[in-house]
Amino acid sequence: MKYRVLIREGQMNIGKCPQATEDKNKNSENQEHAVEEYEYGESQEEGQLCSNCVAWDVSPRMKDCLMKSGGEGYCWMHHFMCQGKNWCNTWAKGGPIKDDQKSIEWEEKQDKEQESEEDSEY
Repeated sequence: MKYRVLIREGQMNIGKCPQATEDKNKNSENQEHAVEEYEYGESQEEGQLCSNCVAWDVSPRMKDCLMKSGGEGYCWMHHFMCQGKNWCNTWAKGGPIKDDQKSIEWEEKQDKEQESEEDSEY
């Protein structure tokens, strides 16, 4: 498997697990936000499920992260562990993410967005 190396502020992470897979409070906070803002919950649309959304990650590397926390899949759009049978109003076809390289690409997108947000705060 290929994992990229991320070096930031003297720390090195290789294909790191998302914060919400390691911090139950952060996961709950992000899930609640998805409920309030994006109607996360029971599927309202036939065939539109978290389990077939473009942002739902069930790659081998993510399964390792989820195994520790008991999650079913990880949503890169809203940064929490979600259930495949559920849905939200930002659902997009094309998923799930099943390979590590695609998972890392989503992670890199998130890192770039976070860096951009941090830069705009200064």
